Amino acid sequence: MPRLLLFAPSLKTILDQRDNTFSLISLIDTVTAPLPAEGAMPANAALSLTWEITTLWQQLPEDSNKTFEQRTELLAPNGDSLVEVQAVFQMNYRTQRNFGLVPGLPVGQAGEHRLRLSLREANTGGAWITVAEFPILILHQRPQPVGQA
Repeated sequence: MPRLLLFAPSLKTILDQRDNTFSLISLIDTVTAPLPAEGAMPANAALSLTWEITTLWQQLPEDSNKTFEQRTELLAPNGDSLVEVQAVFQMNYRTQRNFGLVPGLPVGQAGEHRLRLSLREANTGGAWITVAEFPILILHQRPQPVGQA
């Protein structure tokens, strides 16, 4: 299995076309979601926010030309899977970069969420192997009334 070098959620990934390098802009580790003026946060609430998940894999000698499946899930504090993004990639080079675009960020539950990355060799029916987790804290906050600080 390839070695994971980087796994991170961010607001944007910039790929420089001159030298093929990339930069992650605004890593996501804490998100504050505004509560409705009255009542509770709806369980299915989501921010209208497009965000990205970036992985960087290093090829090991036994991985050459093999195809892998990568799965990333956002797990709520209660364990529910809120988002799932999958990618299939072939290890043809020294490193492999994957960028997953995610429309919307679920914020219905406050607390520590886990972005879980799993990997398996494609077309084998093998079990997913959890490779890494990235914590994302979702906070709920009531807006301040106008004129108050």
